[in-house]
Amino acid sequence: MARLKEKVEKVYGSAPSPLSDFAPFAREGLDGADYKFVESNGPEAARQLLRFVSELPAKSGSTSLEQFLLGVKPSNAAAAAKALGDWDKLVTRSFELAQITDWDEAGVRDMAEQLLPLIREVAEFVYPAATAWGLTSATGPASKPAGSRASDS
Repeated sequence: MARLKEKVEKVYGSAPSPLSDFAPFAREGLDGADYKFVESNGPEAARQLLRFVSELPAKSGSTSLEQFLLGVKPSNAAAAAKALGDWDKLVTRSFELAQITDWDEAGVRDMAEQLLPLIREVAEFVYPAATAWGLTSATGPASKPAGSRASDS
């Protein structure tokens, strides 16, 4: 079974920047110098997370959300209820973060404390389906983006 770090790396390997730039932060956490990058790129990363999650079922070629998550469209709705409920919660949280227009008011640490765990949770949840549908990246681990303390060393 893949570890969380690998799931984050593979799920977001093909995501656009700055969302893909947040994968190392979601895997490894933030250093003090990373907060400036998060502050300036967090709002766009939150919007990209919403688009990324929302587009996954269509990118897979599946005909329904149920088929994307479960591999088949179940014959009864109860069989898919938990997976669909969990999906809805992730998309709702992504939508809530994407709506925030003033991250300064929310505070950068508040944003990081909401966005980075959500990036991890989405990776954890969608990894099996994304792997099955061929949507995961085979690339190696991304390094922290330019401007963060880890990339300066």
